[in-house]
Amino acid sequence: MRCETANMRRTWYLPILICSLWNVVPTREAEWIPCVELKRKLHVPCKCTISTEYSRSIEMNCDRVVFTRNTIDSLKGEPIVSISQRNSGYNALPEDLLNSDLNLKKLDLSGNSIHRLMDRLLRVQTRLEELRLADNLLGDNLNPIFSSNEFHGMKQLKLLDLSRNGLRSLEEGIFKGCESLEQLYLDGNNLTTVPTMSLKGLGSIRVLSLSDNNIESLPRAAFSILGDSLLRLDLSENELSHMEDDALSGLERLLLLNLSRNDLNRFNSDVFKGAYNLLQLDLSTNFLREFPSDALRHLTDLKFLNMSSNLIDEIDHRHLSSLGELQVLDLSRNNIGRLDFGTFSKLSELTRLDLSLNALRTVSIKSKKERERDRKRRGVEVEREKKLIAFLSKWK
Repeated sequence: MRCETANMRRTWYLPILICSLWNVVPTREAEWIPCVELKRKLHVPCKCTISTEYSRSIEMNCDRVVFTRNTIDSLKGEPIVSISQRNSGYNALPEDLLNSDLNLKKLDLSGNSIHRLMDRLLRVQTRLEELRLADNLLGDNLNPIFSSNEFHGMKQLKLLDLSRNGLRSLEEGIFKGCESLEQLYLDGNNLTTVPTMSLKGLGSIRVLSLSDNNIESLPRAAFSILGDSLLRLDLSENELSHMEDDALSGLERLLLLNLSRNDLNRFNSDVFKGAYNLLQLDLSTNFLREFPSDALRHLTDLKFLNMSSNLIDEIDHRHLSSLGELQVLDLSRNNIGRLDFGTFSKLSELTRLDLSLNALRTVSIKSKKERERDRKRRGVEVEREKKLIAFLSKWK
């Protein structure tokens, strides 16, 4: 069963793609100035700006700045909702900062050396909506399974970034109570399988990024535990070589799927079954030798398809018969040597087609029927010539 009618999807899919999935908000660009210039009491070596998301609030950029207890004391009572302290030398969560009376909405501690999260320090920041812990050392321990109770019960958290932490596996239920989490980034880790049971309970998830891991295969119903809330799934730059049929079952609202830069060479016929509302699919930089028309037959509403940098050597109208809604088709950097007349005739919505860097030698400007008629005509002419030669040879 489809989520919306086709006509309704045409009107609302672009705003969702741009605003919801890529987290782009049409607000004015923030103007960062020394904090003391914004407010005299803020004698800290940081830059500040008036928040564009929260009224009468301040956001602070304190990257590469080490906070002392006096620094934190000077922030008390100030309407600070966001602090960035990337590359500031932390090897644990900053306890003094988290236990201050600041009611933070956003906290960025990326690029530090934090290697454990076990002391429930985050529980006092009950209003935290965005937590970025990318480029730390959370997976740098003897236990291959990353476990933590820090995220339990963070009911307001909407975005969590754990990218590039060397994580090999996640504890089951690690996100217990994160009922509002919409975006989860696990890019650049060492995961070898989809952490299915670790994702249990994330009923509001809209964006899941598992890019640049070591995932080799997708089992049946790999993401069904998430329900139908997921809109964008990124599995690019893994080691995927196999996807079972119904691997995407249950993802009826999925709009964007990125499978680029993997080791895929073929698809089973029902591999995309269940992702009926998919609008954008990236299969670039794989090892596909044939256009996967059978597998794509389920994606009748697809708008954008990237098949560049594969090994495809043939494309004709039969491959595209179920993709009548396509607007953008990228077939560049393949081995296509011939295009027959009418190959793209069924793609009435197509606005961009890229066939660059192929091995094109022949582009037919006549239909198959016309070519067959020409062959028959030439055959008749040849027979006439043979009869004429035979007749004239009698008179020599």
